[in-house]
Amino acid sequence: MAKARFDGAWIIIAGTFFAFAARGIGIHYRGWKHMVEYQILYWKHVPSQVKVFEEGKRPISRQMPPSFQAEITRTAMALGITGTDDYLSQWQWTPRQKREGSAEEVAYALVRELQQGAGDTNKA
Repeated sequence: MAKARFDGAWIIIAGTFFAFAARGIGIHYRGWKHMVEYQILYWKHVPSQVKVFEEGKRPISRQMPPSFQAEITRTAMALGITGTDDYLSQWQWTPRQKREGSAEEVAYALVRELQQGAGDTNKA
């Protein structure tokens, strides 16, 4: 029986072999999906920031490109929202959601998807 090449590590727990492989920054069980949680900050309907939470690490945040802040400003002016309280009351975080990948991978993918959904041509 030929043994497949594996560039990772083997560990035996209670008589069972587990294969681990480096993926991104962390170590993940082969076949196990690494999940993180994320939230998106919106001003009304315009996304502004993505925050991703990975267990045991500090959350990472990614701002949307400047065109999104320009859209927030344009919308606020068009709606006549000039007072600080009115403006601040429009900010809302989505509930936390789960997604497969490392925090960096998920943050990058979310910003890219939000840009594509908005028809924005700027790159993150």
